[in-house]
Amino acid sequence: MTVTIKDVAREAGVSPSTVSRVISGNSRISEETKRRVRKVMEEMGYHPNMNARSLVVKSTETIGLIMPRSAENTFLNPFFPEVLRGIGAAAQERGYSLLLSTGRDDGEKKETVVKMVQGKQVDGVILLNSRIRDPILAYLKKQRFPFVMVGRPLEKNITYVDNDNVTSAKEATRYLIEMGHRSIAFVGGNPEYTVTHDRLEGYKEALKEAGLPYHPSQVLSGDFLEEGAYEAVRALLSLGQRPTAFLVTDDLMALGVISALKEMGLNVPEDVSIVSFNNVFLARLSSPPLTTVDIEIFQLGYQAVQKLFERIHYPEIASSHTLIKTCLVERQSVRRLEK
Repeated sequence: MTVTIKDVAREAGVSPSTVSRVISGNSRISEETKRRVRKVMEEMGYHPNMNARSLVVKSTETIGLIMPRSAENTFLNPFFPEVLRGIGAAAQERGYSLLLSTGRDDGEKKETVVKMVQGKQVDGVILLNSRIRDPILAYLKKQRFPFVMVGRPLEKNITYVDNDNVTSAKEATRYLIEMGHRSIAFVGGNPEYTVTHDRLEGYKEALKEAGLPYHPSQVLSGDFLEEGAYEAVRALLSLGQRPTAFLVTDDLMALGVISALKEMGLNVPEDVSIVSFNNVFLARLSSPPLTTVDIEIFQLGYQAVQKLFERIHYPEIASSHTLIKTCLVERQSVRRLEK
């Protein structure tokens, strides 16, 4: 005998319309009610006919994900599998699928996004990075299509999820200063990304507050990969400049810094200290284990889906943002210097 929405509603003690809203991921339904209804659905073996429902509500039950680089490079950094895990968990709770989009350049990525939007392949889109002058962002705004960004946009009136990267970088730099370091270099990712800009700003503010000089020559940049950081640090050390500490904006990049230092005969933390960001699993496994800022990557992805459903179901509400808390995880990559 086929189980219907009415059967589920009767068993859960709610109306059939509430069951329908739970299935659609309506954010106005309480989490307690959602859990109760989903438990009853599971116990009764109820599976909504998503194809039929799609025709009725004109929904694809699919979220589009726009990756920042080609898939080959993107998944080399553990940040992206982890943020996708958070996105996937939130999407699965609502019976939604994911459609990933990558491209070698902006042209390819935009072409894919246009197909998603014009072909009605997805109900909304999540952009997994925030860049200066992003043509995809401009296109989505023009189309008034539901989207959310992971990362702080420079433009106003855009819904996003991020950390307070200025404050977290400021606190990480302060930690190095409190540990006795006075010569601290900054290793950032692509300067086109707002996360790099914000963390650099926090680094500068901490130096200024401590009365320490800011040296542009000690600000290095590269891609968010091990090789980029390796090359940047090798270049700095070849000039005879040797800071006592590095603030690195990504754990994978920190591994590149460690490799470059080792090749130059320097050890971490005996000769040079390192604080990085993200707290991915590699941070615990590195030698030495990295002191790093935990940015709650899973929650960045999970909350991005929550915000996207608000945009999909209530497009009239004002744009908003969610900031995920961070904390410094102390391990063995920082040495206290004698004053």
